Amino acid sequence: MCVVDTSGSMTMGYNRSSVKPIDVAISLGMYCGERIGEPFKDYFISFSSKPQLIKIEGIDFVDKVARIYKQNLCQDTNLTAVFDMLLKMYKNGAVKMEDMPEQLIVISDMNIDCGSHWHDKHRMKTEMELIREEWSRYNLNFPRLVYWNVNARNNLILDNAEIDGVSFVSGCSPTVFQAVINNKSGWDICYDTLMSDRYKKVF
Repeated sequence: MCVVDTSGSMTMGYNRSSVKPIDVAISLGMYCGERIGEPFKDYFISFSSKPQLIKIEGIDFVDKVARIYKQNLCQDTNLTAVFDMLLKMYKNGAVKMEDMPEQLIVISDMNIDCGSHWHDKHRMKTEMELIREEWSRYNLNFPRLVYWNVNARNNLILDNAEIDGVSFVSGCSPTVFQAVINNKSGWDICYDTLMSDRYKKVF
């Protein structure tokens, strides 16, 4: 399932291109949403202080995109609120444990709201550490996370890459897309690239 960033910074176009990061993010969110199973089929999650499940609907691709753009989807980029929304859906019985997303793809330029909080006098825990702790209290399997940077202006890392089930990708190529939907890790993507025909002569 995709978490799609539609904040103001996502409207800044690529160099010499009419395509904007927000266009890529919405397209990917739509593509994945239309192919996942129930109860989240035809939905993606919008970033916000109050994130929403965005319904993908319309008569064709152009109509679907137009309807999404007409909605005020993203006032800010609160990642904690996204996980809180999913957890609330589980606690309220709207989603069963076995139907919780197995993988979340965070599609963004990674300019996310402040991600650290003081826990006590001796240690500072990151936002993702606190989120994982909260989910563990309900014995929920934490989803695999793919942080997909579609506009890598800065070197922004939001999570611990050494944790199993965390991957980072960037760009908008079909190769990256295929790797993500096939649940490949960052190391798998790197290995497949190095072992491709393009680099055979190097080895």
